[in-house]
This record gives sequence, structure tokens and C-alpha cells, in this order.
Amino acid sequence: EQAPTIGSYQSSENVLCSDILNRIMVTAKNLSSAIIENTDGNIIMKCQTPYVESVERDAYWGPTNRPGVVRSIVRAAVPIRLSDVEDNINRTSKLVAKVMVRQALIEGVQNGIFKNL
Repeated sequence: EQAPTIGSYQSSENVLCSDILNRIMVTAKNLSSAIIENTDGNIIMKCQTPYVESVERDAYWGPTNRPGVVRSIVRAAVPIRLSDVEDNINRTSKLVAKVMVRQALIEGVQNGIFKNL
């Protein structure tokens, strides 16, 4: 399978052309939705479709028995829509949502959820 193309991504169509990026974004959305949309309180949080901002390569090359294996750094964004029954969304609510999604994605990486996509 081909590594994703390096560079900036302007539209979701570019992601759909890469099976790897598509699987990463679906997994990221599932993780984010699970943590964001299962919270209680007055603030309603909804995870929207994540998107890729850019792809870069790092200096890692795979083992000698797997020539051509490269590692890519995928920079992505996970938009979150917040709404409050009183229309009183504050900066703290946005920060909490951001931290929750970020922590869910970090734990997903640590637990190997993105491995073998």
C-alpha cells in the first residue's frame, strides 16, 4: 500500500484517494465522538468530520527486511460543535472539549488503535 502524498491537503477528496488516511480519519472520528458525545451537562458537544491539514515524512525508515517502509506525520483537525441550552458557551467549555478529544486520541495511539490500519 502506498504512503499518503506529502504536502498540504485542501479538501477531503485528497484524503479519500488514500486508503490509509481515510482509515485514520474514520478511527479518529470514532474515538472523538465516543468521548465527546457521551458526556452529561448543559453543553451539547458534537464531533464533526475530522480532516487532514498536511502530511510530512520523518527520518524513520523501516527495518532492512521491509524496504520502502516509511513513517508519515499526519496533521489533522477534529472540529467540535458546541451548543448550550442557554447560549452561554464560554472559553472553558471549548478548552475542556479540546482536552477531552486530544486525550482520547493520545490514549488511542498508546493503546495501538491506529496500528495496523
